Amino acid sequence: TLPVGRGIVAVRARVRAINRHGKGPWSRSCLAKVLPPQPKEQHEIQEIPASWLEVDLAGIPELDGGRGGTDPAMLAIAREELLQGLYECRSTVKIAFRYYALAGVSNVDDDPNTMTMLQFSNFCRGARLIDAKGLGTSDIDRLFLRAIRPQAPESSTAEDLMKALSKSGIAASKEGSRWKGAKLAVNAASLLGKGSNSMTQPQFVGAVLRLASTRYSDQGEVPIGAKLSRLCSEHLREHVFDELRLVSDDFSEKMESPLMAAVLAKHELKLRQSFAAYAEADTTNTAARHSTATMNVFECHQMCEEIGIYDGSFSVRDMLCAFVRVNIDDDLYVQAEADNTSSEIVFDEFEEFVGRLFLAAVWVRTQRQSETASLLDQDGDGDLDDDDIDELFDECDADGSGSISLEELTAALRLRLNEAAATSFAEQLLSIADDDGSGTMSREELREAIHRVTSDSQANRRAAEGSLERAFDSWLAGSFIPKARTRARRTAMGGAGGAEQVD
Repeated sequence: TLPVGRGIVAVRARVRAINRHGKGPWSRSCLAKVLPPQPKEQHEIQEIPASWLEVDLAGIPELDGGRGGTDPAMLAIAREELLQGLYECRSTVKIAFRYYALAGVSNVDDDPNTMTMLQFSNFCRGARLIDAKGLGTSDIDRLFLRAIRPQAPESSTAEDLMKALSKSGIAASKEGSRWKGAKLAVNAASLLGKGSNSMTQPQFVGAVLRLASTRYSDQGEVPIGAKLSRLCSEHLREHVFDELRLVSDDFSEKMESPLMAAVLAKHELKLRQSFAAYAEADTTNTAARHSTATMNVFECHQMCEEIGIYDGSFSVRDMLCAFVRVNIDDDLYVQAEADNTSSEIVFDEFEEFVGRLFLAAVWVRTQRQSETASLLDQDGDGDLDDDDIDELFDECDADGSGSISLEELTAALRLRLNEAAATSFAEQLLSIADDDGSGTMSREELREAIHRVTSDSQANRRAAEGSLERAFDSWLAGSFIPKARTRARRTAMGGAGGAEQVD
């Protein structure tokens, strides 16, 4: 058997016979090449989830006889068109729900498969559905509450109502208006008692349908299925695919290359140790303690905090985007592994997740910082020195106060960078320099911050010389693995606290 392993692309071998008379001559050597890996065969989930077919549609005019009359045939056609709209938009809706549901996970007790009111509002804001002319924040909150409302309970019996009335001190007869009011109050209390403060995916689908109905309420006879398709086309797809970029990209193919496979093979053992250590990080509930073959988003966040990857240019949102990109196929394609769900990552997904952390936090940022440093070189001598920084400071400090604010620095940087880059770079510098929380920085603090950023950039750029794969290899060996192994060693020692030296 040829010793062909991960990352090995070719093997040269020769053979000879050995018997009781001794060893025979060697054969001619032959070269055996490993065939390139076949693309993973993925089968897209074609069916609409069964739970979507049980969505509460009560009160949606297009499906409730509010428009087009109550003709059963017309309502049947409207429902068929709705199913077609759901089918066309299924991937967009799934991805949007997954991202914002995970965005609401702030501690281990949060359910990654439900969405809070805040995240639903953030979703609507991100998709540009909240504006002065159309839907307001109160409308969004009302739609959320309507979506999570359970089915209305059966009318309370006379005995239940009489008990409720006696406790409230209200005197009423069954024929009086107070009786009717009390009955409504009891039913409302029952609804609140059985309700929830977060929505599931089917409830999110119902909320999106109500969004479409409300957003295009002026379009009379247009069926709800067509309104849903328009909502996805005009708002959701652009937000999900263009802004958040929650789809496969060129880096997905890069992760499948032989060179990247060789890098991952080189570090596989230590990466597995790191994965195992962080997969055991969440021990606050029974389900988490037994889920040691996967990592959830909270454990990934904890890892990013401990390796110190968060800063002014790489945020929790960037981590979340990487997590969803790696994991979203679990929602869209049939999975062979039962524990490979869209709220957890297995080891091969963890490898890509680490790769995406490197891509966003090191590789892309290094290129951006290099360009920024060259633009700050005032005299064009190729060296960003204190004179260049002093000129920038004097330009910002127009009032001669001896300190500059974020707004002043941003305004000066906008003359050299685009608005987004200027704002991001100014915020990064202030986060480094403003130790006292004053919101301003002195000349010396600006010097220190810029030198720190550019020195990090130069170090990363030297590591990145050659190729992305070589830079990734260097980052794994010199930064990620040594920091991540700290937890692995603590785990091996039974969770002993305190920092320890890592070789």
